[in-house]
Order: sequence, then structure tokens, then C-alpha cells
Amino acid sequence: MKKFSLFLCIISLIVFLPFVTGCSIAGNFGGSSQEVENINSVNNKTELNEADDFNYTTKDNKVTITGVKNPKVTTVNIPSTINGNSVVSLSGFGNCAKLETITIPSSVTSIDGSCFFGCNKLKKLGIENVNSWCSISFANINNHPFSSSVGGTINTYTTKDGKITFTELTSINYTGNTIDGCFRGCKNLESVSISSSDPSLTAVIGTMTFYGCTNLRSCTLTRVETIEDYAFAGCTSLTSITLPNTLKSIGDRAFSSSGLTSISVPSSVEAFGLREGAFADCQNLTSATLTTSIEEIPENCFSGCRKLTEFEITSASSYTLNTIGRNAFQYCTSLNKDKIKGKAILKGATIHEGNNSLSSLLS
Repeated sequence: MKKFSLFLCIISLIVFLPFVTGCSIAGNFGGSSQEVENINSVNNKTELNEADDFNYTTKDNKVTITGVKNPKVTTVNIPSTINGNSVVSLSGFGNCAKLETITIPSSVTSIDGSCFFGCNKLKKLGIENVNSWCSISFANINNHPFSSSVGGTINTYTTKDGKITFTELTSINYTGNTIDGCFRGCKNLESVSISSSDPSLTAVIGTMTFYGCTNLRSCTLTRVETIEDYAFAGCTSLTSITLPNTLKSIGDRAFSSSGLTSISVPSSVEAFGLREGAFADCQNLTSATLTTSIEEIPENCFSGCRKLTEFEITSASSYTLNTIGRNAFQYCTSLNKDKIKGKAILKGATIHEGNNSLSSLLS
């Protein structure tokens, strides 16, 4: 009975002591009322743009933002500096399931592991300028802001008097190499011009650079040497492109599921420079020409191109086509025997399985 009475006394003190003393429980246990209010203020903000809104580390006068204090945020404006130190790296936004808009300043040079994985609602990205964005380093191609969403708009932005103004990015004229995935999922991009910044050198278009740019209609390439994997995959409005005579390789599925209606691969492409599925599932492709020194038409190269009617292959004197890979012409059901040129070259190659639509026309 005495123990029970003692217990009731302790409970009474805990409940009524704050009212008697004028103190808050928060104040007695490590935080003032003002601190609690500040924490609640951060947690209730839907737009973040101040240093106190972010978790971050500083090393050698450089800041890495590792996340936000309110994961329910819808808009994030990354500051270019925190406490006078440049913000150079981002990570840890994966728990921001409601994030819709983010601006990233040109001070940021790297975006690290799975930074935006899970940001399924992100639909607007602001960058300060194209040049800085094209030189950014992604830890992997899935670190792009649109890697988990279906894509959105990429915009340039300016800041004046604390107000951000967006300009929709519809056209790019860029000299230099593009970093993997840098314009992935950009729904508003309509025209692109890319060339090497040095007339004596050639440029590389990185993996998935324009992947899913569904409104891209015009593309001019000058002094480009390499088009890497999936670079133009899913560009459904891109109906034509002239590949430059500096081009040496076309990566895996580089133009797959694009809107191309015709394609001519130049003779500059190296012996094994045409890679697996390069033009696969181009539903509107009707004509293809290989004026090249390739030794292999790789697996799935034109697989799924159901409207492909005309196919031509020409050769130099030292040219030998050795292999037509598995399923290279699978489902090319519209191929016309009278519109296949270079039959002797095709017959001389080993034709692997899955190419009945071609081999039946060569007999």
C-alpha cells in the first residue's frame, strides 16, 4: 500500500509540476519552448531553401548536403553556399516521396548514390546553365532527379531578390562531352546540337543522355565519335538523324524505341562498333542502310522493326561481313525481297537463329 501511495505521488508531481513552476517538460528535458517551435517550423515547411533546412557535412570548405529535415517537402531550392562554403555534392533525397520541384546550382559537381531514388513525383528540375549541368558527375545513371519518375521538365533558372524565375529548356547548343543521363526524361526538349569543343577532337554522347526525351524532334551531331548505350532510346518524336562521318561506335540500344523512319550508318563505324539492339523496336523505321566496315550486324539490331521494308548494305574492297547475330532481324515482317540490296554480302555471313524473316528472302 505504501509503494502504491509513493507511485501516485510521483505521477502527481510529473503531471502538475509544470503548471506550478511555469516550466515546460521540454525545457526540463533538454530543449526550450523556442527550440521546439523552431523544429516544428522546419518540419512544417513545404519549400526548403535555407541552410537550416538541410542536413549537411563540411570538409575542406566544401559542403555535401546529405538530406532534408522535412521529408514531406514538395519544393527544394539547393543553396550554392552554406556558411560561406560552396555546396558541391548532393545525396539522401530518396525519402522525399512528395518532392515535385528541385533547383540545383552550378556549384554542385556531383550527385551521389541513389540520391533521388524514390522521388516518384518529381516533375520539375531547375539548372543554372547547360554547360555546368553537362559536366556534373553522377555516381551512376540512376542518380538523375528523374530516375524514379516518368520524367518532367528541365528548366534554366535565375534568382533575383530571393525570387526564382524559370525558363523552359527547349533547345540545347552544346560543345563537349555529355555526362551519362544528364537530360534523361526531359519532356520539353525539342532540338539538340552537339559538337566537340576542339576541332581536332571528337565528342562522346553519354549513356542515356537523352533517354525518354519524347518531344525531341531535331538533332544535329558534329564531330561526334561515340554514341553510348540508350543515348536516344525512347525519343519517339525523333524521326530522322544524320550520323556524322566521325562516328566510330553506336552503343547498346542507342536508338531503340525511337521514332526514326530511316537510318544510314556511315562507313566510319568500326568493325564491331555497332552494338546489340542499336535500332530495336523502332516501330516506324522503313529504311536502313549500312555503308560501313562492320564485321557483324549484332544481336537484336533491328529486332521489332515491323515496318522495315528496305535494307541496303554496301562494302569497301577489304570488307567482310562475318556474322548476323541472333534475332538481328526478328519480327521484321515487312522486309521486301526486291528492296534488299547487297544480298551477296548478307549470304556470305553466318546467319544465327531468329532471322527467318531475312534468311527466307536471300534464298
